Amino acid sequence: MMRLFGLFSLIIWLVIFIGLAIMFDWFNSREVARYTLAGAVELVDYLEQTGDGAQEVMGSMSDGAKDVKQGVEKAVE
Repeated sequence: MMRLFGLFSLIIWLVIFIGLAIMFDWFNSREVARYTLAGAVELVDYLEQTGDGAQEVMGSMSDGAKDVKQGVEKAVE
């Protein structure tokens, strides 16, 4: 239990230190934060485009399966 408390305490202190470093621009941390956030935005945009493309493919496959199902039903009748 104490190890868990120590881990949480360490994480909280680390977040506080990073916040102070950005606030007072220690170690050129503002530029690092801007660069990191810009990279994160690019990653989100890429994932968004990939997800949209995959969703379109799955939608077209689903439509194709419906067409095949209807064709089979008509052939059976």
